[in-house]
Amino acid sequence: MPVLMFCSKCGGPKKLSEYVLSQYVTKAPHIYCDLCDSTNLVTEELRQYAFQVRENDNW
Repeated sequence: MPVLMFCSKCGGPKKLSEYVLSQYVTKAPHIYCDLCDSTNLVTEELRQYAFQVRENDNW
């Protein structure tokens, strides 16, 4: 199931697929906005959710 993340600068949505959650969010400190190219910190809640996705999919 895709997850939406909203930019802290412009408020634009970014869809995060399960692949991005499990492979990128678990390791990266931030995610770039597709609209304004600003960086958004990966929150601890999002990181925990990404680890859950990773465990459920056995990645």
